[in-house]
Amino acid sequence: MVGSAYIGTPPATNEDYWIAKYMLMSAGLYKADPAKGTKANPPRPAADQYVSETKGPGIIVGLVICLLVMVGITGTRLYLRIFNKRLKFGLDDVLIIPGVLLATVYPAIQIAMVQYGGGGRHVYDVTYQEYHIFHWLSAVAQIVFFIAVGIIKMSITAFNMRLTSRWPNNWNYAHWTFFALLIAYTLIAFFLNVFTCVPAMAGYDAIGSGKLDSFKCMSIAHMGLILRCINITMDFMLLAVPIIVLWSIQMSWIRKARIIFAFAIGALACIGSVMTVIAKLRLKKDSFWNYTDLLAWTLVEITFGVIAASLPVLGTIMRFGGKKHSTNQSAPYSGNTGNNSRLARKPNKGAWRDLESKSDNDDTVAITDEVIISHGDRDDTDSYGSHSAHVMHPMTPVGGRGDMNRY
Repeated sequence: MVGSAYIGTPPATNEDYWIAKYMLMSAGLYKADPAKGTKANPPRPAADQYVSETKGPGIIVGLVICLLVMVGITGTRLYLRIFNKRLKFGLDDVLIIPGVLLATVYPAIQIAMVQYGGGGRHVYDVTYQEYHIFHWLSAVAQIVFFIAVGIIKMSITAFNMRLTSRWPNNWNYAHWTFFALLIAYTLIAFFLNVFTCVPAMAGYDAIGSGKLDSFKCMSIAHMGLILRCINITMDFMLLAVPIIVLWSIQMSWIRKARIIFAFAIGALACIGSVMTVIAKLRLKKDSFWNYTDLLAWTLVEITFGVIAASLPVLGTIMRFGGKKHSTNQSAPYSGNTGNNSRLARKPNKGAWRDLESKSDNDDTVAITDEVIISHGDRDDTDSYGSHSAHVMHPMTPVGGRGDMNRY
């Protein structure tokens, strides 16, 4: 930034002085002279060895791609929910809107950190003013991240409520308890990040904080590590619910493998959570340059979380295209289904129970609103007798049933 000195050199402006003092105070060096500047780690190479490097353009391209993917996926989901009468708009859809809005704010802030805060450059190529901007924006981004993932997890929990809506009430109690824990976690993460320091401005404003005699801050590294470990635990708990439900459903391994592949997208978000913690622990020096690994895994976590939240609805696009063909294929086998029986999952010792019901419109019925069972959709690998029960796709609207979203 014009007029501001590079970190590792004496301050060039009055604001540089206060920023340098803040950096020294943050390191516990209250008696050090800010007029001499701070030390850059690593130090600037000798003139004959110096090479100007930046990861900025690559970072911005990746951030824009993630932003467009999240907007496109969620926009398609909401379009299908609103304009397709087969799909039912629910609490999970309501929650995903603010969740994704905040999720897109996160990469937008990161772009500003690269453009104006020196992100993607070596610390000795960053000015004091750029440090001030980077420090302020990173604190805001941290708050936005935890609120976004908290709300997205609430949306996923709301979907899991739909998924187990016909199971015992214990599941419902567990979901609402988990929902309450998510609210508490999000609020705690918010207040811990806002009030990391005393006074609170010390967590954001390097210039104003440098003018103070002293300030106290919690260990940001330890606080972030604890919050992210809790975040990882919640990720795997959310992923476990649809897997447990899927495992209890009677279908071929081929069909299960197809649906598990969809759930694997959610697993990628969990992996992103784990790798984010690892990257955070490895970030020891030259943070402006090396933080890109941490940023990349954070984007994997948040982007794939958004994608996984909308996969079931997006899966209906493929089902709509192949529905007519599937119906024609099953017609020869559906002649004896005048009084079809609805197969309902009775969570009592894993037993299946036949409930007699009539269907004049379609020979396809559902176990739940999400997992669709088809009578007469026969193939060589999924045959259980004169009528075969197949899971066609999680939450595919067949025979007028509503589709529910999955995370």
